[in-house]
Amino acid sequence: MRYIFTLTILMVVVLTGAFYYVCYTPALVQKCAPEFVAKYIKDLTLNSLQIGRQSITYPEILKLYKIKADVEWQNEVYQIEIAELDFLNFSTFLRTQQQAQLDVAGLNIQKKNFEIKNAVLSLSVALEHKALQSFDMMLRNGELFVAPYHLNSVQAHIQANKESFNIGDLKVLAYGGQAKGKIDIVRLPRSSETAVIEFSDVKSEELAGVYKNIFSQITGDFSGTIRWTRVEGSLQVMAIFMEILKGGRLGPRLSKRIVSYMIDEEKRDKITALVDEKHFLPFDNAEFRVLNLNQKLAGVTVTVANKSEDLLIHETINVDIADILKKFGLKK
Repeated sequence: MRYIFTLTILMVVVLTGAFYYVCYTPALVQKCAPEFVAKYIKDLTLNSLQIGRQSITYPEILKLYKIKADVEWQNEVYQIEIAELDFLNFSTFLRTQQQAQLDVAGLNIQKKNFEIKNAVLSLSVALEHKALQSFDMMLRNGELFVAPYHLNSVQAHIQANKESFNIGDLKVLAYGGQAKGKIDIVRLPRSSETAVIEFSDVKSEELAGVYKNIFSQITGDFSGTIRWTRVEGSLQVMAIFMEILKGGRLGPRLSKRIVSYMIDEEKRDKITALVDEKHFLPFDNAEFRVLNLNQKLAGVTVTVANKSEDLLIHETINVDIADILKKFGLKK
């Protein structure tokens, strides 16, 4: 989540900083940034800025078209293009320098293993003594690629100030399904992060490209929730509930691992024979409940039912989640 936070800060700084670049100097942008922003942009360099054309609608609106910027930050180069940027209170901002209101259409940001396409933003930035105090941003219709993840459409209401960073009204279309939720990050007096994400109709075969070890062994459409809490970057609680209600399959490797935990030998042998015969374990519905035990292990309770085979499995297994947490950005 630190990655999302810093990228959002970068967008705000580039959009508002473009006008400081024109009206003042890039150095002033960094000089006026408060402490909670300054540490993220201290290595930021605006290498180039091109504006195709501009127009003014008297008395307030300044419109800029075909903006191209080249930004270097943390030893990486970001190529930014904006089809149209409307500075809705340009005259008032020049006079008071207290609040900037911007509408952005056709935002594209690209760097290695990261890309935003065709995003639409509405942004309000509050300043005091030329220093950024807070911002409020609506993101709509953006396509996001952060390797290996690809989100077809992202909408969110992002708010930030010195104490907190909040992503609300989050709506995502990805992997054949959809998700919604919120993420709250409190920075003072100490850093903490809580998130609740609900998802539905997510196709396991599309997720196999993200995490093959798990999702290549499951076939079906997922619905459920993900909740987590971190404090000072350390995961405290992670709870995941996933269910497949329209039938599916478990691959042989995962099936046999689950069955190996069963105490009833007769039942275990029956299910093993079924998996050997079909090379998968069919089910009518399945549930997966995940609760982390510590920073490395999670208990996973699996419930699988198949009426035609008179089959019911309800077992809990321990899973090493260290690599999974790293892959999903919940652990460094």
